[in-house]
Amino acid sequence: MLITLVLLGRPIAAFARVQAVAAVALRSRQNNTAVILIKESDCDIEARLLQYGDRFKVLPHSRVPADGTVVSGTTEVDESILTGESLPVLKSEGDSMISGTMNGDGTMTVQLARLPGKNTVTDISQLVEEAANSKPQL
Repeated sequence: MLITLVLLGRPIAAFARVQAVAAVALRSRQNNTAVILIKESDCDIEARLLQYGDRFKVLPHSRVPADGTVVSGTTEVDESILTGESLPVLKSEGDSMISGTMNGDGTMTVQLARLPGKNTVTDISQLVEEAANSKPQL
């Protein structure tokens, strides 16, 4: 009986790990490039090169490249990949933006709050990876 339970538990655990790894796919939903503002002109750079205090534009229908605070502009943002919220959330000056979320029709200027490699999405995926790789204590 015990052997049967152990043998049945292994495929179930493997299935759970596969599902957890799929959740880590959040990282792939991050934008690799950012439109940074340098002296009122736009410049495309890799998102990983953003530094604290940088201001970048979030163009219509694009993903937010990094966590930050809205400096100017108003738009609706689809945060469903993180919150499950089915309706877009209105964002305006002073609101926080989460990396990986999808911008609506507006253009915003956002000031970087967290570096692209250490943002909300990477925190969540790291927690999921740790949970998938750890065994529960009995």
